Amino acid sequence: MTESSNKTENVLSFTNELLVFINKELVKIASNELPFRKVIPTIQSIFSETFHFVESQFFFDNPDFTDLNKSAQSSEIFLTIIRNLVENGILDWTLEQNSIQILPNLDLSTNEIFQKVLIYPIRRKQTNIFFIATLAPDSLLHNYKDLENLPQVFELALLIVFNAFYQEYYTNPNDKKTINDSSFLKLIYSSARSAVINFIVQGLRTFVKATSAQLQFLLTNNENMERRLKLAEEYIGLILSFLNRISDLQTNEFSPSKINLSELILEIKDVLNPICNTSEISINFINDAGNCFVYSDRNYLEIALYSIIINSIESIENSGNIDIILQKSDNKKIVLSIIDNGCGISESNIDRIFNTMWTTKDNKKHLGIGLTFVRTFLDAISAKHTISSDVSKGTNFKIVFSNTIL
Repeated sequence: MTESSNKTENVLSFTNELLVFINKELVKIASNELPFRKVIPTIQSIFSETFHFVESQFFFDNPDFTDLNKSAQSSEIFLTIIRNLVENGILDWTLEQNSIQILPNLDLSTNEIFQKVLIYPIRRKQTNIFFIATLAPDSLLHNYKDLENLPQVFELALLIVFNAFYQEYYTNPNDKKTINDSSFLKLIYSSARSAVINFIVQGLRTFVKATSAQLQFLLTNNENMERRLKLAEEYIGLILSFLNRISDLQTNEFSPSKINLSELILEIKDVLNPICNTSEISINFINDAGNCFVYSDRNYLEIALYSIIINSIESIENSGNIDIILQKSDNKKIVLSIIDNGCGISESNIDRIFNTMWTTKDNKKHLGIGLTFVRTFLDAISAKHTISSDVSKGTNFKIVFSNTIL
């Protein structure tokens, strides 16, 4: 290996270490639950030290988010750079590219050359968001070509910013803010949906490998051909089913409608059962209420239920059971209980499981978004929820839907 290739390898290795470090630092910010006024400067400081940014901020192109833009307290020079990017159509161009861009930065009116600028566009229904940063001359990002892991850092930082802003608004209802519950809900829906899709995709890989194994065997051996073809056909059917569910979950739009809750639970069970069977986990649906209808957004409700059930699956180390029980209360409200016999949650942690970014799992794979979304979504549709748990015995997550349709 040449000296040149050694240098390249060191840069890539060091940068990956930086990404791990910065993710941990961001999770610390979320865990410390800093007030909103401290969150943005703390994130800016971490980015400056880690990536050698001169300045950075999230820029929201919707006037309704002016408070968030002002909270970055950027310098006049940096604000001039942002205005140039807007007026010259650069931000619109980056939206079309849908990827991180590092660009030279020239003020066309004065021909003044600024530091290179990094732009990461984030498309949201309520506003387009751009992470914008100016790079110091010694920034590693000047020479680092592989930027594919950076978006997750910026998305995580944005989620922390939104959460801090939301929490301040939510806990001080008399202090009017431009952001609302719906904006926060849509933001964390995207993260919760990604976690659910990732879980399904991991299960998908098992069946892709199994299908490949069956077909490879048939190329060299015709023994039990009919049975192996039938297995391959079943696996392909499961793969197509998973792909259809992933496709259906893509939209962020919140559109309430009449939903057959019992049918939705059966569909979720059908998707998760094959994955659970590989680890000897049984999902049982006990419907004591018959056909039940609620008024909600189907995709949001589906992701919320997936998030709860996946948490139950991940709490079971070896074999175990998950019971999904649907009942009607005496006052005709729909009660849904999701009960597992997993590892349980300690009394000291049970009040923290809904906190954004809080997780007892490996935070390289789990960011603690799912149950935050569940709580926010259930609050948005006025559904009451309780959780009870015993360590080593299991957990019971109960939801009482108030917006039922009889």
